[in-house]
Amino acid sequence: MLERGNERKTMTNRPMTNTIHNRIRATVRLVTCVIAAATTLNAQQAGSNSQIHELLYVIDTDHQDRDGKAQVLVVDPLRKVIVKTYRAGYHPDLAVSHDGKRLYLSSSPPSGQVENGTLEVIDTTTGTTVASVSQPDRVFDTFDDVVSHMALSGDGHLLYVARIKDLGNGEVSYGVAVFDADTNKFLPDVVSLPRCDAGLLLPSREGRTLSVICPGTRDVRTTQFDDKGVPLTRLPAGIPLNLRTAQNIEISTAFQSGDNEITVVLADGSYSRINLRARKSVQQGMIEFSPPLKANNRIVGPYETPVWQGKILLVIAGGDDFRDKGLASAVAVLNLKSFQQEDFIEPGKLFSNVAIGSDGTVFLADPSNATIYILGLPDGTQKDKIEGIGVSPTIVIPSP
Repeated sequence: MLERGNERKTMTNRPMTNTIHNRIRATVRLVTCVIAAATTLNAQQAGSNSQIHELLYVIDTDHQDRDGKAQVLVVDPLRKVIVKTYRAGYHPDLAVSHDGKRLYLSSSPPSGQVENGTLEVIDTTTGTTVASVSQPDRVFDTFDDVVSHMALSGDGHLLYVARIKDLGNGEVSYGVAVFDADTNKFLPDVVSLPRCDAGLLLPSREGRTLSVICPGTRDVRTTQFDDKGVPLTRLPAGIPLNLRTAQNIEISTAFQSGDNEITVVLADGSYSRINLRARKSVQQGMIEFSPPLKANNRIVGPYETPVWQGKILLVIAGGDDFRDKGLASAVAVLNLKSFQQEDFIEPGKLFSNVAIGSDGTVFLADPSNATIYILGLPDGTQKDKIEGIGVSPTIVIPSP
């Protein structure tokens, strides 16, 4: 079980020993948060009719080398080929519009003030950039990025983007900027989130409500936006998690567990269900893993947590694997209603991200071997693998 280390004020210069807290800023999407719709492709398979199937958007960080070779790859998992490539800068991040027509690609210049980057809006049909907008004070991890720090609203008209601003004298401000997807401009209002370091962004499935899970203060802050993208609450009040675990146990992940409900999970497997309408924690507990976490020096990792047809895919990491490589080793499949474990998948490879397609196909990104593994539920049997995917693929986002 990992404990909270000493924290620096700026997100972009954290020591490696603070790995858990370094990696859990997000977006989100929940799973939500970072998975959005994408383009489809007509594929011809031998002995079968042409069919439409989902593609994969893959972030290839190139191990964050400052040589300008990071990219986003569009992969056809049936043919095992890369069908399109988008060049990116340092620490790329992405979101895809719900209709699949727009790719939002964020990155920083390889030198200079890397926190001040650019947000590109790309037409996925033609591959052309329709807008390129300055993105000051962007958030990214100091190592390979394994979660997104921006997420689309439920109605698809707003893009929420995490921000961190150095105020000088050791002071830092945290917040969320709002990008208007209709006008391709950042709106002037920023939601202020004092002390909300490494916040996880969780937009509602519908409408324009955004929840941010704040690890340092152990609360959830929620705000709504009007039709013009103006936040109705610029300084959201926190909803406490009311967890009884030690304060040095990190928040790892969060996901939508019902209508107006989100669940926050800590590294030790403790969780709190939050009712957003009632603005309170309605259930707390401890997930019973088999094999148990503590006995095997494992933690719930700070990665994306897909939810599919009543199942939760909770990523588990070995303590040493995470500290040394930032990678995970297993996936616990839980029942969304009961939180009881139904399966435990150990693929035998370390990975940085788990995603699930519309048909229940599971994709694991292996940055060490430039490979995407394809597994099937419920037991995680490996069906296939796609090799030669860039240099270090860290995030996989399936199209709908």
